[in-house]
Amino acid sequence: MGKMKLELQFKMAADMRFREHIDKHALKRAGQLQDCAFIYSYAMYHNLLDFSDSFCNWLREKGRQHRLLKDIPAEAWNDFLEDKSAKVGLITLKNYKSRINTWEKVINAAFKTKLDWSQHLILPHKLNQEETEIKRIQQMQREDFNKIMSHITRTKSRSRAITALELSARFGLRVEGTSRIRPTNIHLDTPGLWGYGTIDITEKGNRRRIIDIKTQADREFLKNLIQGKPATAPLVPIQKDSVNKFLNRTMTAIGIKENYPETSIHSIRKMYAQETWDNCRKRGQRWNEALRYVNRQLGHGEERNKALLSVYVKEMW
Repeated sequence: MGKMKLELQFKMAADMRFREHIDKHALKRAGQLQDCAFIYSYAMYHNLLDFSDSFCNWLREKGRQHRLLKDIPAEAWNDFLEDKSAKVGLITLKNYKSRINTWEKVINAAFKTKLDWSQHLILPHKLNQEETEIKRIQQMQREDFNKIMSHITRTKSRSRAITALELSARFGLRVEGTSRIRPTNIHLDTPGLWGYGTIDITEKGNRRRIIDIKTQADREFLKNLIQGKPATAPLVPIQKDSVNKFLNRTMTAIGIKENYPETSIHSIRKMYAQETWDNCRKRGQRWNEALRYVNRQLGHGEERNKALLSVYVKEMW
């Protein structure tokens, strides 16, 4: 192992401790989870390797040389975290720290070492407070969204913001995207990945985004929405602030606003991301295929950092 690159040493440790088709949560419920140094999912396997690759690249950039994993001092990890703190938020830093802790356990179990990185890790100071970060990235639950729509139906609201909520839930549009979309952006005759059509939209940073329509129900929703409207007429003819204000009032009225105190329609976009991920995986897409597809659907670009995607997709199985 002495002449093996650090990346390959990390991979060897991961391969030695990977247990496919074992339900970690079932073992935990049964009281049989005695060894926490195993990797039980492809999601964790890929996350750990992507993280270790990033760390090894950083070591090379800084001119630091370590022949073996056991030669890496905790100070190197602290410097790595400090360097990254200028580019990422507190939640991402905490995820990094958790991965370092996991690697410590995996490597110790695989190679019978006694690494103690976790005892010496120092989380860099960030101005953002943890509680604010957690609130900001809340993902709306489908049950809560259904409560919102039921309340709107029950009260017979005619707000134009309702269409914006549907567009975000069905297609992951940002609030600015809901105010920009026109019938001309909707292409029901273009199959897309699922065969139901596509949407093209220019949103954040004036970047063009192509969205696949995923279901027949979504296709029918759009077909009815654009029927009889001029090609360039806005489908949500109100300001984006009005959309968020309507959503916040509705959440307050049904008693769920405290669940999403720092976010509004963006939490619906995160719900869309999770459901799109689940849909891809159930249809047989491999982990990396699903990752690239969800990034593309969100308009993030295929190379968006996986740690950032985890803000949108909480359960990456």
